[in-house]
Amino acid sequence: MTWTYRYRHKGQATQITLGRYPDLSLKASRAMRDDLAAQVAQGKSPAEERKRAKGGNPTNPTVREFGERYFREQVEKNWKIHRISDGISTMKFIQRLETSC
Repeated sequence: MTWTYRYRHKGQATQITLGRYPDLSLKASRAMRDDLAAQVAQGKSPAEERKRAKGGNPTNPTVREFGERYFREQVEKNWKIHRISDGISTMKFIQRLETSC
């Protein structure tokens, strides 16, 4: 069994996991819920805060960061090797992306 906290942030239903029973007691989960409810009342999203704390994706990546991530996750995986080696290196790709913006 898992303790979760459900809330609405900017009109969207969201939930965050607090912990597992019996590792997290009912009393402790209620205390965590109260802390998270206070964050929601201040207009913050506990799920987004947790993601940032874990080192999740930045909310406003730079063009360079976006280009590097796109190249790594899309281009290198989906393009054939010879197309990448035919003159489009990571740096050239990012330079082209930066100059086009």
